[in-house]
Amino acid sequence: KAPTFSGVDVSSECAAMLEKLMLAQAQECFYEKVVGSSGVASDAAPPAINPKIVARVAMQVSTYYSDAHKLITTSAKLSAHFDKAWVMHIQAKATMFAAYAERAAAVAAKDEESGDGIGEELSRLKAALDMCADVKRFLGFVPESHAASGAADGGAGHTGMHACNRELEASLRTTYAKSSRENDTVYLARVPAHDTLPAISPANMVNPTPHEALYNKYLKAVEEAKELFTRLVTDAGAKSLSRYTELVDSLIREEVDKLSSASEAAKTQLQAWRMPDLLLLVDGFQGSKDAMGMVTDAAANAAMQTLAPALQDEMMRVVSLQPAAALTELAEQLESLRTVCQRELVDTTRTLDEEAKEDAHYRSVYGERWNRTASDALTTAIRAQVADYETRLAQAANSDQALNRRMNSELGRDGGAASQQQPPPPADLLSGAVESIASPPPQPSGRLVPLCQPATAYHMLHKLRPSLIHASSTSSVMDASAEAMGVQSIPDRLIALLMKLDELARLRVPLEDSLRAQKNRDNILPRLMAGEMGEGTDVDAMFAEELKKYDPLKGKVQASIDEQHRLLAEAAKLVSDFEEAYEVKQWQVNAVPRASADLTNAVQLFREVQGSFGEGIRFYASLQEAAGSLRGQADSFAEARRLQKEELVRRLEEEEAGQKEAQRLQRELERAEAARALEGLSLQQQQPQAYPPPPQAQQPYGAPPQYPQAYPPPQYGAPPPPPPTYGAPPPPAYGAPPPPAYGAPPPPPPQYASPPPQQEFQNPAAR
Repeated sequence: KAPTFSGVDVSSECAAMLEKLMLAQAQECFYEKVVGSSGVASDAAPPAINPKIVARVAMQVSTYYSDAHKLITTSAKLSAHFDKAWVMHIQAKATMFAAYAERAAAVAAKDEESGDGIGEELSRLKAALDMCADVKRFLGFVPESHAASGAADGGAGHTGMHACNRELEASLRTTYAKSSRENDTVYLARVPAHDTLPAISPANMVNPTPHEALYNKYLKAVEEAKELFTRLVTDAGAKSLSRYTELVDSLIREEVDKLSSASEAAKTQLQAWRMPDLLLLVDGFQGSKDAMGMVTDAAANAAMQTLAPALQDEMMRVVSLQPAAALTELAEQLESLRTVCQRELVDTTRTLDEEAKEDAHYRSVYGERWNRTASDALTTAIRAQVADYETRLAQAANSDQALNRRMNSELGRDGGAASQQQPPPPADLLSGAVESIASPPPQPSGRLVPLCQPATAYHMLHKLRPSLIHASSTSSVMDASAEAMGVQSIPDRLIALLMKLDELARLRVPLEDSLRAQKNRDNILPRLMAGEMGEGTDVDAMFAEELKKYDPLKGKVQASIDEQHRLLAEAAKLVSDFEEAYEVKQWQVNAVPRASADLTNAVQLFREVQGSFGEGIRFYASLQEAAGSLRGQADSFAEARRLQKEELVRRLEEEEAGQKEAQRLQRELERAEAARALEGLSLQQQQPQAYPPPPQAQQPYGAPPQYPQAYPPPQYGAPPPPPPTYGAPPPPAYGAPPPPAYGAPPPPPPQYASPPPQQEFQNPAAR
C-alpha cells in the first residue's frame, strides 16, 4: 500500500497539477528545440521545419499550462495555497504559447507566391495580437523578477516573460501591418472570423511516467538501501580494483588494435593488388553478372575505378542525367518553342490581314470619301519583319531536323540515320546572319548508346582474357583452359582465398565482443573484499593470475593474424600468376586508355549535342520575345486603325445626314414658293375687272333679254384686248408696290434669297 501524506503541497490534487506543469515544461523544451532548428520566428531564410509542426507543438504547450491553471483554479485548497502572481504566471504562459501557435499557423496558411490563405493569416495574426493583450494584462500581476523565464524566439529560453511578450507583440504588429497592406492593395481577400477557422491540433511530445513504475522503483531503492553498508569498499581495495580495471582495459585495447591493424593491412594489400576488381573484369567471370544476366554493382564499380577520377566524376554526372531521356526532352522543348514562335508570326499576319480586309471593304463602300492611307502602305515594315522572322524560323527548323537526325543516329534509334553534316548554328536574331552549313566527313553512329546503358564503363572496357596455356616456373598455374585439364583456374582459386580472408575478417567482430564480455564477467572485488588485501598479499601476482583468464582469447587473436599472413602469402603468388597469365600490364596500357578515350568522346559528344539544343532553345527564346513584341505592335496598329475607322465612319455618316437635311429643307422651300404662286394666280382669276354698264336701249317686245357681258365692248375704233394668256402673272394686289419702270434698277431681293426646296407639286385646290 502506498504511504499517505498530509499537507497541500504533497496532496494528490497538487501532485496532479504539478504533473501537468512539468509536462508543460517538458513540452516547452521540445518547442524551444523545434523553433531553434526551424527558424519560424526569423524573417531571413524559410524554416527547415514545417510551421504547422511548430504550431502544433506550441498548442500542446498551451494545453498543458491551461490544464495546470484549471486544476489550481478549480480546487479551493490549491487556489488558497498558491499566491496570485504564481497562478497568473501560469495563465500568461498558456496564453502566450497559444499566441505562438497562432503565429506559426498564420505563417503556414499563406502561400508567398500566389497569396492564397492571406485571409486566414490576417485572422490568426489578429487573434494572436488579442492574446498578447491578455498576456500583458495577466503579467500586470506578476513582477518581472518573478517571471524571469520565458520562451524566446529562436529557442533562447532565458528571456523574461515581459520581454518575450513585447517582442512577440512587436513582431505580430509588423507582420499584420505588412499582410494587411498587401491584402488591401493586391489580393482583396475576405478575412474570416477566427472562430470559423479550423482549430490547431496539438502534437504531444512527452508522456508522464506511470505511477506504478515510479512506486516500484521506489520500493526497489528501499530494498537496495538495506544493503548499502554491506557494499562499502575500503580505500585500498578501491585503488587495487581501479588498477586491475586499467590492466584489463589495456589488454583488451591492445588485442583489439592488433585485430584492427591486421584487417586494415589486408584491405590495403588487396587494394594494391586491385582485388577483387580485376577478377570481376575477367571475360566470362561468374561474379560479374547475376542470375538475370545483368552486370552486378561490384563489377560496374570495378570498371569505373579503372578510369581517371575526373572522367569518373563526369561519367557519374552524365549517367545521372539519363542521356536519352534528357536529349529527347530537349528536342521536345525545342519543338514546342518553335511552334510557339510560328503561332506568334501567324497571329501577327492574321491581325494585319484582317485589318487590311476591313479597310478595303470600307474603301469600296465610301469610295473617294474614304480618304485615309491604305493599310498595305502602313504595314510594309511589319510585314517585312514577319517575313524575315519566318525565313529565320524555316532555317532554324532545318537545323533542328538535322540535329534530331544526328541525335537519333547517335542514340542508335531505328528512325535516326547517321547525319552527314553538322547542324548549322541558330540564326542570330539581331543581325539575321545564318552561317553556311558545313559538310564534315561522316561520323560513326550510335556513340551515345553506351551512355544510356547501365554499367557503361564495364561495357566499354575490354575484358581480361587469358593468353595461351601458361605455366609458371614456381607453380603449376593454368589459365581458363586449365579447367578442362582438371586443374582449378586461377580466378577461382583467388576468389576462394578472398572469401577466406573475408570470413576471417567477419570472425574478428565476435572475437572483440568476447573480449569485452570477459571483462564484464570479470569480478575481482569479492577476492579484494574477502580479506586477501593484507600486508603480505602480492597484488601483482593476484592480477597476473586473474589476467590468465584472457589467454585463450589472446591466442585466438594471434591465430587469426597468423592465418591472415598465410592467406596473403598464398594470394600474392596467385596474383602474380594471374597478372602474368592474363597480361594485366598490357591490358592497362592498351584496353584501359582506349576505353577511357571512347568514354571521353561519348561524353564530349553528349555535351556537344546538349549544347546544340541549348543554343537552339536560346535562339527560339529570343525569337519568341521578338515575335511577341512584333505581335504587340500589330495589335496596337490594328487597335489604332479601328479607332480611326470608327471616327471616319462617324464623320462620313454625319456629312450624309447633313446633306439629306439640306435637301429636305430645299424641297420644302420650293413647295412653299409653288404654293404661293398658285394662290396668287387663283386670286387674280377670282377678281374680274369692273366696267360701267352701257346704256341699255329699249328692246322690242318679245326680244330676248340681254345679260351683262363679262367684258364690256370696246370703244368704237379701239382694238380688241388680247385674250389673257394662261399662266400670266396676276395684277399686283392692293397696296403692292407698282412695277418698276423700264430701265429702272431691279427691286431688292425677296425675303428668301435661296430657292425653296424641291417638293412634289400639289394642286392648291386639292388641299
